[in-house]
Amino acid sequence: MPKKQKIQIGNREYEYGKQAFDMYDSNDLYDKKDFKNLRIRLEKEGFLFIRNVINKEKILKARKIMLTQALKENSIYIDEKENVVLDDARVNKKKVTFKN
Repeated sequence: MPKKQKIQIGNREYEYGKQAFDMYDSNDLYDKKDFKNLRIRLEKEGFLFIRNVINKEKILKARKIMLTQALKENSIYIDEKENVVLDDARVNKKKVTFKN
């Protein structure tokens, strides 16, 4: 993702490379059922990153539904010349590639 690009996570907007970096893994707090510190992290970071809470197949299905809708609305496009699949669709106009 290019620097100075604004991204929204939850209800907060961040500048990639300045305010937005790799997500902090919250599995340690989740596994300990440390809900107080999970709430604190959520308030501080604006999100929680917890692995393996939601079934992977459900997440992939939801992702496909969202990308399909974005494609219908022309928010993303697929460059058929490059043989790009839906998961690698690009944002229209800016041509920012979505990657897994």
